[in-house]
Amino acid sequence: AVVCADELHRARRADDEARGGRHAATARSNRSLHDAVEGDLRAMFADKEAAELEALVPAVERQISEGSAHADSGIDVAYYQEALRQLRTHIAVAHLRDMHEDILRRRLAALERRYEEAQQRAAEEALARGDTGKGGGRGG
Repeated sequence: AVVCADELHRARRADDEARGGRHAATARSNRSLHDAVEGDLRAMFADKEAAELEALVPAVERQISEGSAHADSGIDVAYYQEALRQLRTHIAVAHLRDMHEDILRRRLAALERRYEEAQQRAAEEALARGDTGKGGGRGG
């Protein structure tokens, strides 16, 4: 749900710009800055495990809280809100990636077991054929 919400957020923002909504001019002027910030955040969160990302949440929430409580603090609350949104999305993606890797590992293990079982059956069948075919084979 988090990943879908992030995609919807991006699509709505792009749609608002395209339709020329009441915030379209501001959105277009801030778009290049916003894209740069998004890129920086994506790079910062990339290749991190879910636990590493989850550990960042309290610090980001603290920045938002402090910035909201003290308007003169100099904290860019909008930046940290965007960071938190992206952080939650990256956490969800990391969990999905972990689940996918687990599924792949289990499937590989099942395939390896089936392969070993097939090899063992083939060896047993070959051995059985060798035992039963001793007297009726070639030469004799």
